[in-house]
Order: sequence, then structure tokens, then C-alpha cells
Amino acid sequence: MVSKAICYHLPVYLYYLYVVTYDFVNIEHGRGGYGGKLKFLTVWNEIFQMLYFGIATLNDFCGSDIRPSHARDVQGRKSVLQKLRDIALASVIFPAGTHTFILPLMFVELTLVYHQFPRKRTGLAILFTFALAYLCWILWIAYVADFWVYPVLKVMHVHQRVIFIGALLVFFAFLYLIGEFLNQILWGKEIKAYVNEVKKKEK
Repeated sequence: MVSKAICYHLPVYLYYLYVVTYDFVNIEHGRGGYGGKLKFLTVWNEIFQMLYFGIATLNDFCGSDIRPSHARDVQGRKSVLQKLRDIALASVIFPAGTHTFILPLMFVELTLVYHQFPRKRTGLAILFTFALAYLCWILWIAYVADFWVYPVLKVMHVHQRVIFIGALLVFFAFLYLIGEFLNQILWGKEIKAYVNEVKKKEK
């Protein structure tokens, strides 16, 4: 059975597909230099949003939308697509997407669709892996091409960069916690049902 959420996911996926395609094909700004447009976190974000809503749309077609209140064997009945959708949103998509036009789309997504957040340490580990991967990328560009993607880093001393980057990692963690908090407010009954089910299995 096709999920009703497809009425939201499909248009947003097509929007991001258009944005990413138009950006790479028609917009010259940022295309030159080492790394091209992939130097910028904004572009990474657009691509990840497109992939996320693509996964969500595919899940609406042929995956599952199981909630704790729907069945006792919750984990066993979830599709791989649903699990991937939930982990991706919690760990990367929401924290990295909470800026500019993406923010209202994220709020609609959290309100419309129930997401089972992973354990906090798992979600934060994935988020920090993503953040460190991008950090290594821009440091590599600075080393190879002598170009700082974000000019503020160029004028900083090494210790200042360490403090600045550490503060950004803390900020990312804060955004993750905000997403988890909003999810708990919006889907408190479902989360309570999930916790109760887990407790029953542990007995």
C-alpha cells in the first residue's frame, strides 16, 4: 500500500532533483578550482537532501511505514528503506539541513512522518563522521590547492581553527538534540509505545 506521505516526499524530491541538476549544469559560480562545487557544504547538503527524499519516496512506494503502535514486532516488520530513512534524517539530514529554506521542509517532515531515532551515541557518531569527512575535505583542499573554502579559516591561527571547529561540532550535536527533542514532542505516544515494547523484550 502506497503511503500518503508520498504526496509530500515526491514533490520535494523532484524539487531537489531540479535544484541540484540546475546548479551543476547552469550556474557557473563555484564551478572552478579544485573540488568544483563540491567544495561547499551547501552543495553537499542539497545532494543529501535529494538523496534523502528519494529514499523516502521509494519507501512510500515499496517500503513500510511501521509505527510502534501498529504492531508488536516493530523492528522485524520495518523495511530496510524505512530504517535507512529514519537513521539518515536523525543523524545527518536534520542537523545539516537546519538552515535557510531547508528548515521549514524539515519541520514538515518531522510533523508528517514518524521517525524512529537511533540510540543517541549511534546518531551522534554518524553525524560526527559526516562532519569530520567534510572537515578533512576542506583541509585537503587548503593543503593541495592553497585555497580556503571559508576565508575566515585562512586568517585564523591553528589553535583558533581548532577552537572554531570544535565549537561547530558542538553546535552540530546541539542541532541533533533539537531534532530528537522535537521528534519526542510530536510523536511522544509512539516513542512511549516503542520504549514499552523494548522493555517487554528485555524481560
